[in-house]
Amino acid sequence: MNQGFLRSALLAIISLYSVMNGFSQSGSYFMSHYNPAEENFDNVNFDLHQDDRGVMHIANRQGVLHYDGNGWWLTPIPYSVYCLDEALDKIYVGGREGFGYILKGADVDKYHALDTTSRDVLDIIIRGDDGFYITEKKLFTFSLLDPRTINEIKTNDLEFLDITKVNYRLYLSTTEGLYEIDQKNNLRKSSNVPERSFFIRGASSGKLLYLTDENTIYTERDGKTERLNLVNQGYLQDHTVTEIVWANDSLIAISTLSGGIVFIDALSGETLQIAEYETGLPDNQINTLFVDRKGGLWTSHLHGFTVISPSLPLRSYNFYPGLDGALLSVLPYKDELYVGTSLGLYHLTVRRQMKQSVVYDRVRVAVDVPEEVVEPEPETKKKRRGLFGRKKKAQEEAAVEKTAVPAAVEQEYKYIYKRRTIEQELSRSYEYRKVGGIDSKCVQLIEYDGKLIAGTLQGVYEVDEDTAYLVNEVPVLYLFGLNNQNLLFISTIDEEVRVLEQWRNSWEETGMLDGLNDYIDQITYDPDGNVWLCGADSLYRIVMEQRDMVDVEVYEIENPHFDRIYSTNYRNQILFINSTGYFSYENLAIVRQDTIEQSIGLPRKFILGAQGQLLVNTGNNWYGAGNNLRTSLNFLSFFKDPIAIAKDKDFDYWVTTASNDLYKVNILDLSNVSGEDEIYLKEVRSKDEKVQLVTQLKVAQEASQLTFEFASPDYSGIYRKEYRFRLRNAGGVTAPWSAWSENNNVISYQFLPPGSYTLEASFRNSLGSVYDAEPFKFKVVAPYWKRPWFYVLEVIFFSGLLIFSFYLNRGRNRRYMVISRLLGFMTLILIVEFFQTVAEYYYEADNSPVINFFIQAFIALLILPVESVLRNYLTRTPEEKKAVKS
Repeated sequence: MNQGFLRSALLAIISLYSVMNGFSQSGSYFMSHYNPAEENFDNVNFDLHQDDRGVMHIANRQGVLHYDGNGWWLTPIPYSVYCLDEALDKIYVGGREGFGYILKGADVDKYHALDTTSRDVLDIIIRGDDGFYITEKKLFTFSLLDPRTINEIKTNDLEFLDITKVNYRLYLSTTEGLYEIDQKNNLRKSSNVPERSFFIRGASSGKLLYLTDENTIYTERDGKTERLNLVNQGYLQDHTVTEIVWANDSLIAISTLSGGIVFIDALSGETLQIAEYETGLPDNQINTLFVDRKGGLWTSHLHGFTVISPSLPLRSYNFYPGLDGALLSVLPYKDELYVGTSLGLYHLTVRRQMKQSVVYDRVRVAVDVPEEVVEPEPETKKKRRGLFGRKKKAQEEAAVEKTAVPAAVEQEYKYIYKRRTIEQELSRSYEYRKVGGIDSKCVQLIEYDGKLIAGTLQGVYEVDEDTAYLVNEVPVLYLFGLNNQNLLFISTIDEEVRVLEQWRNSWEETGMLDGLNDYIDQITYDPDGNVWLCGADSLYRIVMEQRDMVDVEVYEIENPHFDRIYSTNYRNQILFINSTGYFSYENLAIVRQDTIEQSIGLPRKFILGAQGQLLVNTGNNWYGAGNNLRTSLNFLSFFKDPIAIAKDKDFDYWVTTASNDLYKVNILDLSNVSGEDEIYLKEVRSKDEKVQLVTQLKVAQEASQLTFEFASPDYSGIYRKEYRFRLRNAGGVTAPWSAWSENNNVISYQFLPPGSYTLEASFRNSLGSVYDAEPFKFKVVAPYWKRPWFYVLEVIFFSGLLIFSFYLNRGRNRRYMVISRLLGFMTLILIVEFFQTVAEYYYEADNSPVINFFIQAFIALLILPVESVLRNYLTRTPEEKKAVKS
C-alpha cells in the first residue's frame, strides 16, 4: 500500500479517535449554583478555604466572604483579599495592601493588620507552627504563636507564581521552575521533577502531578513519573490554563480562561468531559478551582460559584441544545433517548462537525517507452505448392506475426501527486432534534410491541427515529398496551376510551369500549390478568379472554376531592390510591386498607413511570412496587419536585423535574452516597446583636429576646435538609418537637422566664436520616429586683425600718414624733407596695389594665387588716400608749 496514503489515513483515524474520545459526552456532572450578588455581595473572588465545620471562607474583593450553606456574611477588610488560610482560630488574609488576620466567629470589624508595607500578597500557606506568604518577588515567614514576628527569606530575586503544600512539603512555583522550602526555611531547586515543571499539585491519596509551561502534565505514581498523553492538548493551548487540581484520585480538573473546565482521566489522559456554557456552566471564564471535603469542585466566575460534583452518580441531560418547552415525559428506546415536552417530541442525537480537506498522495508510476519489435529468422524449408501450400503459408505468416517479441529494455518509473478530498471529524457533541410530525404537547411515551408510541394532544403517533406517523387523531390522556394481544388502549381528554388493534402494520379501532364515558387517568393489569381503568370516581374491571372482552364491572370508590386515582399491584392484589387513602379489590368490592395508611401515612404526591410503575410520596419518603412497598427509588427525594421517571438498562433511571431538569441516575452507585454531616450552633443573637458563645451562657431576662441559628453545610444541594427543635427547662418541662422545615434552623424566643434551659435541634436529609446537634445549655437570669438576694435585702431593710420605728415610738421625746410618724407611714406604704408587686408578678394580666386594677384592689383589701393594725401601732403617740396601759 502507498506509504503517503497510509500516513494520511492513520492521521485521520488518530484525529477522529481523539475527537470522539475528547468530546463524547455521557451527561453533564451534577452542578449547584450560588450567587452572592443576590445578597448584595461582590462576585469577584480569588481564593477559597473550608474549615473543620465545613464553612466556606472566600477571598473577595470586599473582604472575606463566608458561606455555611444557609446564609452569606462578610468580614470587611480595608483592601481586596487575594488569598487566605486558617490556623489556631485565626483566618490569615493577604491581598492588595498587606497581610493580617481575623478571628473566627468574631464580629465583622475585627481585622488585625500584621504587615502594612507589603503589597499584592499572592498566596498564604501554613506548615506546622509556621506560616508563609509571598508577593511577586518576596517570601515571608511568620510564627503562629506570635504572628507579628515576620521574617523575610532570601530568594535571589526569583519571581513567584504560587506556593503549595504537598505531602507536608512546601513548593514555590517561580518563572524559573519549581523550588522547595526545606524545614530550615532554605530555598533550593526541586530535584527529580520533570523538566520545565512550574506547578505541582497533590491528591488526597498522595499522587502528584506536574504542569509545565507547555501545558504538558506529568503524573507520579509509586515513585515513578510519567507523562500524561493528553488527547485534547490543543484545546488547552487555545483557551489558556488558569488552574489545575485533582478533582479526585483518578480525575484531574483544568480550568481555562475561555473554555470552561476540562476533566481528564488521570490514567489515560482522555478528556471525560468539558464543563462549559452549553453544559450548564454560567460562564466559560473560570478564575479559581477548589475541592471541598465532600469532593465538590468549587469554580468561581463572574456569576458567583458553581459546585460540580463528579462523584455523585447524577448526570444532567437538559443542557444540550435543541430542547424546547417544559419537560413532561422521557423514555429510553433502543439505546436512544426521547423526551416529550409541551412543544413536541425530541430525540437526543450526535452532532458532528466535519471539515473537508485536500490531500496529495505521492504515487510511483511507470514511464511509457516505445517498443522495438524484432522479427524472428525464417526457417529454410521446401516450398509446397497447391491449395494446401498457400494455406500453410498464410498460417506461417500469421504465426510469425504473433510470435514477434519486443527487445529487452529497462523499465523507468516516476513519482506523481494525486489530489483527493477527505472528510475529517473535528468535534462530536450532542443535540436534541425535534421529531417531525409532532407539534403539540407530548404527554406520554411508551414502548409497545417493539415500537415507540407517543401520546399527544393531537393524537397517537408511531415514532421511527426522527419521524412520527399518525395512528389515531384523538387528544390523549393515557396510553396502555395490552401485552401479547396487539391491543392499544387510549383514554382521551374527551372522556372516551378507544381500543386499537394492530393488523398487518396498521391500526384499526375495535369499538370494544365505546360508550364508556369517563375521565380515565390510568389503565393497568391486576395479578389475574384483568384490565382496570381508574376513572374520576369509578373503577372499571375489564375481564379479558384472548383478545375479546368478556365482561365490564363498575365499582365506586371514595374520592371526595375529585383527585386522580392511581393503581399498583401490591402483595398479589391490585391496590388503588388517592389522597384519602389506600383501597383494594376483595370479593367483588372495593375495601379500604387502613394498615397501609398507619404504616407509611397518607399519599401526598404521585409519579406514574413510563413503564407503568407507580411511585407514592407520603412526606419525606417515596414508595413503589414490591411486597414491602418501599423500594430503592427513595432517591427521588434528592429532587424537589420530580414529575416523570423511566427505567433504563440495569440500575439506571431517567428523572425529569418541574424545574425543567433531566437527570440520569444510577441507583446502585447512589447506595454509596451518604448525607452524613454535623449540625452545630452557628450563633446566638440577642436583639440582633451577637452573643459570645460560651459553655454556660447566661443572658439577662431583659435581653432574653434570643435567636439561635444552627448550620449544617451541604453544597451539593441534593440532600434538602429539614430542621426541627425543642426546648426543655431544668424543671423537666419539655416542649414538643417542632415540625420539620427547611427554615427551622433559625429559632427565636421572646423574653423567656428566668431559669435554666436546654435547646435541642436536629436535621433530616432527603434520605430520611436524622442527625442531632449537641444540646446547648443556657440560663436566663432574672433582673436584680427579682433575685433572692434582693428579696433578702428588702426584708432586712423593711425589718430595720420597723424596728427603728418601734424604737422611736417608745421614746418620750416629742422631737422625734414627726419623724416617727413619717417613717411609719413610709414603712407601711413600702410594705403594701412590696406585697402588691409580688402578687402582680405572679397574677398580673398583661393584656388588660382593667383586670390589673381589680387585682391590685383585691390585694389591697386582703392586706387592709394588717395595714390597720400596723398603722395604729406605729402612729400612736407615747401619751396614747401610756393611756392604753393605764
